[in-house]
Amino acid sequence: MSKGIEQAGIELTGDAVAAYGAWVAAKRAEEVAKAAVSAAGAVLTSALGTSNVGTINGVPVVSVVHAEKATPDRDVLKRLAPKAYAKSLNVTSYSYLRKR
Repeated sequence: MSKGIEQAGIELTGDAVAAYGAWVAAKRAEEVAKAAVSAAGAVLTSALGTSNVGTINGVPVVSVVHAEKATPDRDVLKRLAPKAYAKSLNVTSYSYLRKR
């Protein structure tokens, strides 16, 4: 049992049951949409080849964005500077819905 989860729970009724159905359908649609975005992105990336811009009728419609993200290696920081690691932690607690 996950932290904070009641075993018995509460019976959903009326609007909450309808909302649950809509939530489940939306989560499924989100998964399908993410897969479609990924598949279309792969086709576009292949079509672009070495170009950074794709056009339709001469009008730029898509471009490759080159980016870089730097994050500290938490394991290295924790090993080499445990006090700095402990002071740098920023913990955020939150709740979310999970389909059971």
